[in-house]
Order: sequence, then C-alpha cells, then structure tokens
Amino acid sequence: MVEQAWLARILTATLYVYELPAADFELADEIAGYYVCRAAVAPIATHAVDDIFGEMAHRNCELRFVPNLLPIRDNVLNSTLDYSLIRMRNAGTLG
Repeated sequence: MVEQAWLARILTATLYVYELPAADFELADEIAGYYVCRAAVAPIATHAVDDIFGEMAHRNCELRFVPNLLPIRDNVLNSTLDYSLIRMRNAGTLG
C-alpha cells in the first residue's frame, strides 16, 4: 500500500534494480523478508526500470493506494498480525 500523494513520483521515477550474489546473504527479518550481507559485494547486473507499473503488472504484483497510511498502521499495531513498518517515516510527508 502507498499513499495517493506518492502517485506522481512513482509515475516519473526510475528504479535501479541491482542483482547481487545470494550466497553471502542471510535472513535478517523473516516477517519483512529482509536479507543482509555482512561484507561488501559487487552487483552481478544492474537494470533500470522506467515503467514501474508496467513492471509490476509483468510480475503479477498489485499496489493499492490509500489517502493516508496512518490509520492502517494503527489498526495493524493493535492486531495480532505480523508486520513491518520500516518505511512508515515517509507516511503523510507529501499529503
């Protein structure tokens, strides 16, 4: 989920995808799916993604827009769900 105020930025952004060697990475947070590597690694490949929504559709991903993430965050915090809120510092910053 993302706040509606971020739509214009997403439409004009270019993402750079770095493919890294998986061997030295270890799972840091199973709930969020975060992996870390304790040593410097060089990318195997780099890919620019100019059409973020097209790439998401190609990968069968879904993105939902909401006016504000803070009420959803509050509901998740008060639930029994496992969650990650690592990027919540960006919530409400454009709206």
